[in-house]
Amino acid sequence: RHATIRVDSVAQDQAPGVSLALGVLYGSLEGRVNDPAMSKVTCGSEVHWSVWYGHSQGKEYLGNKLGSFGPRLFNGDIVSMLADVGLQRVGFAVNGVCYEALT
Repeated sequence: RHATIRVDSVAQDQAPGVSLALGVLYGSLEGRVNDPAMSKVTCGSEVHWSVWYGHSQGKEYLGNKLGSFGPRLFNGDIVSMLADVGLQRVGFAVNGVCYEALT
């Protein structure tokens, strides 16, 4: 699967970078993404869920200061994502520069 995303008007509240996560969730989470029991962080009235919290249920590229993969993302960036479901890998390119796939 392939997607191209233009980062636009995303809050930069945890600089450097914008607070945006891109990635894939494994099928075992289908229907549970908004389940409050899956979240460890509440942002005001919003429940925030991330694969980073140790659920081992997917792969993500986090664009802000908390991210550890690739460069920080900024408004105006173009991000391409390629997911190989069979190999359980997801790769990213930012503004045409490729980064190693997450496995």
